[in-house]
Amino acid sequence: MGEQPVDIDATVIQAVTTAASAAGTAAGGKAWESLQAMLTRALKRRATGAEVATVEPAAAVQVDPGNEQQVRELCGVLLERREQDPELAAELAGWLRAQGGTHIGRLTNSLNDKARADQVIQTGQINGGITFNM
Repeated sequence: MGEQPVDIDATVIQAVTTAASAAGTAAGGKAWESLQAMLTRALKRRATGAEVATVEPAAAVQVDPGNEQQVRELCGVLLERREQDPELAAELAGWLRAQGGTHIGRLTNSLNDKARADQVIQTGQINGGITFNM
């Protein structure tokens, strides 16, 4: 089927939104906390050569995961800062991989020439069972 580029912005938004909606669970809470810690570190670093973030990091990441507007704003900050901060970009890539095997880069799908598929489901790493109700 060939290679298709992954939309990194959409991947970030989906992962952050998923972490926010799962923040009440043990795993989701850890993902949410690590996301906030990552942003705190980014806010402490210099955004440009002369500019130092003046926002108090703890206040900047107090995002209510149940508040859709705040989560959208958090996504915007992450995407914007990722462009300015290579260290944040690398941390964010690692965080995405840790959230269920999300991969950044190119995606390749293939079925052998004798395979017949009406529907194909693609996923990263699955931890636990999976059930399809058709």
